[in-house]
Amino acid sequence: MPDLNELLRCYSETGSEEAFRNIVELSLSLVYSTALRQANGDAALAADIAQTVFTDFARKAAAIPRDTVVAGWLYRHTCFISAKAIRAEHRRQAREQEAVRMSNLNEPADAAWTKLAPVLDDAMARLNPCERDAVVLRFFEGKDFRTVGLALGISDDAAQKRISRALEKLRRLLQREGVAISATALSAALGTIQVSSAVPAGLATVIAAGALSGAATTGPGIALLTAKLLGMTKIQLLSMGAVMVAGISIPVLVQQQSLGRLRAENAELKRQLANSATEVGKIALSDAAASQAENERLLKEHSELLRLRAESARLRAQQIDLLKVQEENTRLRASSGNTKDKNLPGTGVFVPTETWANVGLNSPLDSLQTAHWAVHNGDIQKFKDSILITDAAKQMLNSLLAKMAPDALEQAKKLGFGVEEGIMFPMMAKDRNLGFKGYRILSQETPSESEVIMNVELELNSGATQQQNMRYQRIEQNWKHVIDVADVQEMEKKEGKK
Repeated sequence: MPDLNELLRCYSETGSEEAFRNIVELSLSLVYSTALRQANGDAALAADIAQTVFTDFARKAAAIPRDTVVAGWLYRHTCFISAKAIRAEHRRQAREQEAVRMSNLNEPADAAWTKLAPVLDDAMARLNPCERDAVVLRFFEGKDFRTVGLALGISDDAAQKRISRALEKLRRLLQREGVAISATALSAALGTIQVSSAVPAGLATVIAAGALSGAATTGPGIALLTAKLLGMTKIQLLSMGAVMVAGISIPVLVQQQSLGRLRAENAELKRQLANSATEVGKIALSDAAASQAENERLLKEHSELLRLRAESARLRAQQIDLLKVQEENTRLRASSGNTKDKNLPGTGVFVPTETWANVGLNSPLDSLQTAHWAVHNGDIQKFKDSILITDAAKQMLNSLLAKMAPDALEQAKKLGFGVEEGIMFPMMAKDRNLGFKGYRILSQETPSESEVIMNVELELNSGATQQQNMRYQRIEQNWKHVIDVADVQEMEKKEGKK
C-alpha cells in the first residue's frame, strides 16, 4: 500500500492526478467519519465538508512540510472546516426558525456513542500533536503499531507506549467533560469509527474530481499547464483556442437559461418568505406579553439554580475540611498509644452516597470514601490504588477465580482482569441491584501511627445494613485498605449465604 507522504510528494512535484486520487481513497474514511461525527450524522453536510478539506489539501499541497503526518493534517483541517460549516449551518437554522418558527427533529442516537461523539473531537484537540497523530493513525486510520512507528519516526514499542499514554490522557479529558469511560471501552469505541461511518459509494471519485478542479488555478497543476502551453506552436494554440471557444459557448448558453429559471424561482421564494414573515410578525405581537413573562420566570429559576449549586459546592468543601480536621485529631490522639473509641472524630457520621467523591488517599477516612466512590462510579484503577492485597489473599483469590466457568475465565483473561476486579465487581453488582445509601464508622482502633482498624457499617436503599472490620495501613504518603485471608474468607462466606 502506498505511503501518504510519498503520494503527497509525488502530487506536489509532478501534479499527478492518480497520486491525488490515491490520497483521497486512502484518507476519505478518516475525513468523512470525522466530518460525519462533527455534523451529528448529517451525511450531506459531511460530504460537503470532506469536499472542502480535500480541495484545500490539493491547493496547499506544495506548502505542506514533508515531515508532516498527512493523516494528522487532514484530521485537524477536517475539525477546523467542520466547525466553520456547523456555525454557518446554525446561523442559517436560526434565521429560518425566526422567520417561520420551524423546529428541528430530534435525532435518535445510541446512548453510549451520543455521550462520546459530541466531546471526542474537542478532547482530541487538547492532545499535543504527537499524541493526536498517534491516535489518528492507530484508531481512525486503523494502522498497526509498526506502521504508526514508521510514520512517527519511532520504534514499534515506542509507538505502542505513546498510543497507550495518549489514550489514557484522552480518557481523562473525556471524564472532565462528564463522559466516564474505561480505557478498554474507549479503545473499542474508537476502533468502530470507520465501521460506523461508512463512506457513501462513489464519494471518493466525486471529491477527487472536485478538489482537483477547485485547485486548478493554484498549486502544481498550473505549473504543468504553463509548461505545456509554452511548448505549443502558434497553429496548435489557435486550434486549441477554437476548440475552447466552441466548448465554452454552448455551456454558457445553457447556464444563462438555467440562471433565468433560478432567478424566477428565487423571486417567488422571496415573495412567499415575505408573506410568511408577515404572518409570523402578527403571531409574535400577540404572544409578546406571554413570552416576556416566560423569559422572566426562566431567568429567576436559572438564578436560583446557580445559587443552589454554589451553596452545594460550599457545603461539600466544608465537609471535606471537617473530615480532614477529624482525621488529624484522630492521628494526634493515636500518637499517645493504642486506642479504641466510638467517639473519635468521624465515628458515627453517616456519609450518604450523593456526597461520595474522589478525595485521595491521604487518610484512612479519605481512602474509605475514595474506594466507595470508585465502586459506585466503576473506576477500576482508583479502586486498585486504594487497596493492598496480601500475597496469601491473592493466592486464595486466584484459586477462587479458577473455579469460574471456562468461557468467563477466558474472557476475564482477555480483558486483563485480576483479583482486584474479582473483589470490586461483586460490590458494583450489589450497588446496581440493591443500591448503596451510604456508610458510617461505628468504631476506630489505632494500634500504631501507621495502622488504623475501623468497623464500617454499609447501609442499602432497602434499609438493610452490613458491617465489616477494615484494616488500613499507611504506605509512604497513602493509606490503603489491607485485604488478607480472613477478609477473603468473610467475603466467600457472604457469597455462600446467597
